[in-house]
Amino acid sequence: MRKTVPFVALVPAVAVLLTACSTDGPPAGWTRVEESGMTFDVPDTWVETGGLNDRWTMSWQDVEGDEATVQLAAAPALGHYTAFEAQGLLQASAQIGGLPGYEVVENHELDVSNRELTRLDFTYEPEDGTVHDGVLLTAARRGGQAVALQLTGTDLDEETVVRLQESIAVAETGEEG
Repeated sequence: MRKTVPFVALVPAVAVLLTACSTDGPPAGWTRVEESGMTFDVPDTWVETGGLNDRWTMSWQDVEGDEATVQLAAAPALGHYTAFEAQGLLQASAQIGGLPGYEVVENHELDVSNRELTRLDFTYEPEDGTVHDGVLLTAARRGGQAVALQLTGTDLDEETVVRLQESIAVAETGEEG
C-alpha cells in the first residue's frame, strides 16, 4: 500500500531554477531526472511513486509506504505561462477546496537573470490534524513551458529544498535537456 502525503495530488510541486540544460551531473547522493524539457535532481534514497494526476505526472517519497513523511511532485508541462502565472494557477487549486487549512507563509522574490522563478512556502492541515509544510516552485522561460515542483511534508529540510531549487532547469523552446 502506497501512502501519499495529503494535498500533493491536488496542488503543485516544489522547486525550480531556470537554466539551460545542465551538462554537470548531480552531486553525490542525488539522481538527475529529465522529462518534457524539465530537469531536476532527486535524492537517491527516495522512492518513485508515479503520477498523481494529469498535472502532477511524477512523484517521489522519502520512504515507501505509510512511513513516508515527505513527498515531491513534478509537473513538467503546465502550459505556456510565466512562472508567476503558473504559481497563481496552482495556488488557486490549493485555496479552493484543494488543501484544508491552506495558508501562505512566504512568497519569496527570487532574482534569476533572464529567467523566471517563484517560490511559495505554505502550510496546510489535512484530515489527520497534523500541520504540513509545503514549498511550491514554478519556473518558465519566455515562450516556453511552465513547470513546477512541490515538496510537502511534516518537516521539510531546507537544504533539500535549496538543492531542488538549484537543480531545476527548463529547456528553451525546442531545446532538449
